[in-house]
Amino acid sequence: MNSREFQIDWTERWLLGLVAFHVICLLFILSSGHRTNLQTILFLALLLMTWSTQFVNEYAAQNWRSFASQQYFDSQGLFISIVFSAPALINCLIIVVSRITILLLFIK
Repeated sequence: MNSREFQIDWTERWLLGLVAFHVICLLFILSSGHRTNLQTILFLALLLMTWSTQFVNEYAAQNWRSFASQQYFDSQGLFISIVFSAPALINCLIIVVSRITILLLFIK
């Protein structure tokens, strides 16, 4: 598959919503720095959503015509891994680094 056959239309509403979701999660993580319970809940929710991407990918592959202009969802899940799972896991990593930093400063 060459690049002309598969180009992502970043103006699609569902992709813009997904980008907005990741940005809002990041802003929430950064603004809730010392709220351990909130960050724990968000961390677990992001991990649960990442775990469920296989099921979401299968559903989206079968129903893509109802929300997308082209079929993005391959059987290996590469697209959903890049646009959803990777940013979610990066947000989880930011939470972990934030918690470690706070604990190290607390121990000093």
